[in-house]
Amino acid sequence: MNSSLKKSLYLGLAAVSFIAAAGAATTNASAKTYAKISSYPALSAKAADRNVALNGTNAIYTKAGTLKGAKVVASKTTVKNLMKSTSSKKNFRVYKAAVTNRGSVYYKVVSFDKAYRGWIYGGKTANTFAGGIKSYDTFTAGTLTTEQKDNTFTIANPGTANDNKTVTYKAPAWTQYKVGRQITDSTSYASAKFNITQVGTRTKEGDTWVYVTAADSANSAANGWILYSGLKSSGVTAAEGVTVNYLNKATGQQVGTKIIAVPADKTLDKDDVNGYVPAGYSYDSIGKTAVTAGSTSVAYVNANAPLTTASVTAANVAGGSSVAGPTFTTDQNTKVNDAVKALNILSGQTVTVAQQQSILSTAGVSSFNSADGKTHYELVTSSLSDVKTPAETGTAAALTINAKYTVTTN
Repeated sequence: MNSSLKKSLYLGLAAVSFIAAAGAATTNASAKTYAKISSYPALSAKAADRNVALNGTNAIYTKAGTLKGAKVVASKTTVKNLMKSTSSKKNFRVYKAAVTNRGSVYYKVVSFDKAYRGWIYGGKTANTFAGGIKSYDTFTAGTLTTEQKDNTFTIANPGTANDNKTVTYKAPAWTQYKVGRQITDSTSYASAKFNITQVGTRTKEGDTWVYVTAADSANSAANGWILYSGLKSSGVTAAEGVTVNYLNKATGQQVGTKIIAVPADKTLDKDDVNGYVPAGYSYDSIGKTAVTAGSTSVAYVNANAPLTTASVTAANVAGGSSVAGPTFTTDQNTKVNDAVKALNILSGQTVTVAQQQSILSTAGVSSFNSADGKTHYELVTSSLSDVKTPAETGTAAALTINAKYTVTTN
């Protein structure tokens, strides 16, 4: 075979191979298919019932994720971060639905702050929130305390700030989509007195909101929701209310006092006074039940069991350090418990930072060396925080002191 013939054969085979490869590529490309929208079912739930939480399993797209040309609005990583958000601004509302020819349901969602908007997979059944979302209660109603029911309140710092505690809102802020303020300026309501008629908690923040109603109907335009921390008790004067003195039944010592509104039936009962029992005590009985404006009564209380022990969780302030925090000896633990007993703190009372410092200092564990003298531990006082103990009546409540130490080797 001459060289010209060989070259012709090689070129022919190469061409055939190229055409075959190109044909295969074309076949593979055309084999990829995309879903299509077959219907847009109407949403059956009311708008307020279409609040949802992200599950963190599916991304958000510009259109149903299996449609041609769908682009990512929020990746799975971003969605997971949104799911963990502690801001109600990152609540989501469903406002449109679509079903593909493959039977998948996609919902169009928007975050309450409008930062994210797009389509997310929602399962296989229209009007059932599944897949990447689930139904979500943005707010949970609670029960009014005695203090909230029996007192009137004023706005603590009237003004125009949109900070959840200066003006009132049509719904607790960011718990419903596009529902905003009731009033934008509370200055003219500075002296207005309000009654609390509803209370609840925002799910993401865990903060307490209350619905206030003006005592004077002339101020009813301000009726709405506000953070409980944005109010202050307008107080009932001694001449208007009943002065209740709380006495330790065992000793006769007065341990607290509270002026409360005169009950509608002018009869004091446990529900009227129990909410104001001083910390560390429990209600026993009432000395005088028939009351009028300006009168005085007595509520007897019993002291709860005093604290007798403390468990100290001592850690190295340098969290990731290989050198552990101190481990107290039996003798050191005994001294901690003795220091607790000496303070006579009652179960249900708050153990302040100062009291915890006193306990640790008295026990000799604020600044000390290890038994072998090789390591020095120094209490970081800023690591301490007040501890509210459970209101145990029969047995002493458990006290745990969370303390951190700087650890140095000698």
